[in-house]
Amino acid sequence: MRWYDILQEYDFDIYHRPGTKMLHVDALSRDPVSEQEGETLDEVLAGRLDVCVSLKTEDKVRMAQHEDEELRRICNILQKPEEQRTKAEKGLVCEYSLEGSLLYRWYQGRLLFLMPRSMRKSIVVSAHDLGGHLSVNKTVCKITQDFWFVGLRRYVKLHIRMCMECLMTKKPRGRQPGLLHPIPPGRRPFEVVHADHVGPFVTSTEGNRYILVLVDNLTKYVCLFPVTDTSTEGVLYVMDEFINRFGLPRKLITDRGSCFTSHRFENYCESRGVTHILNSTRRPQANGQVERINSTILAMLISRAEEGQWDELLSDVQKQINNSESKVTKLTPFEMLHGYRPRFELGRLRDLSTTSEEWVCPSELWEEAREEMIRSKQRMKIAYDNHRHNQTKYTVGEVVVMTRVPVSTGESTKLQERYRGPLVVTEVLSNDIYRVAQLAEDTRRCFATTVHVSQLKSWKIGKEELDESEGGMTTSGELSMEAEDIPDEAGTITGHNEEESTDMRRSGRVRKKPVRLQDYDSQ
Repeated sequence: MRWYDILQEYDFDIYHRPGTKMLHVDALSRDPVSEQEGETLDEVLAGRLDVCVSLKTEDKVRMAQHEDEELRRICNILQKPEEQRTKAEKGLVCEYSLEGSLLYRWYQGRLLFLMPRSMRKSIVVSAHDLGGHLSVNKTVCKITQDFWFVGLRRYVKLHIRMCMECLMTKKPRGRQPGLLHPIPPGRRPFEVVHADHVGPFVTSTEGNRYILVLVDNLTKYVCLFPVTDTSTEGVLYVMDEFINRFGLPRKLITDRGSCFTSHRFENYCESRGVTHILNSTRRPQANGQVERINSTILAMLISRAEEGQWDELLSDVQKQINNSESKVTKLTPFEMLHGYRPRFELGRLRDLSTTSEEWVCPSELWEEAREEMIRSKQRMKIAYDNHRHNQTKYTVGEVVVMTRVPVSTGESTKLQERYRGPLVVTEVLSNDIYRVAQLAEDTRRCFATTVHVSQLKSWKIGKEELDESEGGMTTSGELSMEAEDIPDEAGTITGHNEEESTDMRRSGRVRKKPVRLQDYDSQ
């Protein structure tokens, strides 16, 4: 009657509509209103809820555990009187407990619910995907606050390895892949030459904006050429001048600038018998000889040059660098090339010096310097490789992603993806270099480049059903922390080093567990 009293304030007409025409009405609105007086709102809602909920969560979990063959077997053992259990059965269920027909497991003094196989994926997705995409250890700790299942750590590792969000946004930590591959010194001056552009600078009065730097691999002799741009035409003009002074190099090492990758430049090198070597994309350390000289040139120009006149100082900068003693050879580049140290200044004061100015056969200096360079490179390789590993190898056809440069949009680039892909490995080159190409849907031209192994991450689909005995529980109830050759979300491999492993000889006979016990530690 109260609704009737409230509606008296309005003008309305009442029409009857048969129930067969009320197809839009759901079960809740059709629930009959209780005629009992004094019934609370909670009681009314509870009554309505019973109409829709046919199976409680506890019943669903109990059914899932019962459908798991291994868990059902453990439940059957726990339901037996203890005196009727065999010794093997007692060892199998010693850390399990049956609470209200639900199976639990003791872990670090806590009783954790034992998740059946059918519910593993949902609990890992909830802890990792919906929990901030945390690392393996943090995800495992979050799960083991309430739950546990066989092979937990290994399962979480594989799940994070397949997580696309982690793949595209997280950078590997720890030891990086890729060892050092030093470039051996040449046997004569200008046999191996490194080249690179420095700039752009402020346009000088002569119209120059860049410096083309060429460095000899053996003597470290530097040649600086101011140029107006980085076009192929300007590079070829400088190369002709350089060759007229020092002759043709056997190898020329450059980056992948457009002036060095053009067909015209490749034809220039090929026609003259020069082997052109391109380093991998966005890896300047592959051409470290010239990159180190570039930093020295910039420091000298900043401290001395004025805007618009920096190119006038290049001849003096070149002279100072070529007459500075090398830390490795203890000789100057000029001395290694010509066999003596030139006199430029100091005048008569130079006569007070006791340093010998006699000419020495340069070939003798080259051999001694080359041996010292090789020893120095070996020391650097040992120091570098101590922080790297060579366990990451890719094969042709493998799907990978590679690091990407942030795209300038005028706003912050902090939240941009750090990798681009998917890419596929098309060729395996030497010195940890790979040729990759974009997975294209049609025959149109697609992105392709050469990249170092440290700039790649692999993406693989792991098997859903694994031999989880490797990642199971130990007899003490702790999660197994043994190394498994599965990288985590950061791409770090935790497997044992093959070179450090010991070959333990034993009998050729292999004793395998029964299939029903493969997921459990029966010790």
